[in-house]
Amino acid sequence: MRNFWRALHGSDQHLDRDPLQAMAGTFSRRVRAWAEAHGLPLIDCVSGQRNHELAESYRPKDPQFTGVFLIPVAKAPALVWESHPRQKRHPAPGAPSALALGRREAGPDLE
Repeated sequence: MRNFWRALHGSDQHLDRDPLQAMAGTFSRRVRAWAEAHGLPLIDCVSGQRNHELAESYRPKDPQFTGVFLIPVAKAPALVWESHPRQKRHPAPGAPSALALGRREAGPDLE
């Protein structure tokens, strides 16, 4: 999700649950409006329903047909992920510092 958000907005700056929920709601409304405008059935499926069996009754009889003839909507339970801004990492207490490990940066007091 983070990669998608970066491609869309350029950074993680406003990555939060609220904008993601708003985008999902907008997408759902647009798909439903498109289906209604084109006279396509959009069916909310229940859990455990076999969507391919449902689609068989809507499948066009013309063997040359290509295109969309049904939109089955399944709301499967999914994991919920929360995003949090990244925080600056600090070394663990008691961890050796860079100077103690022999890595010194040049500076006026270290020359």
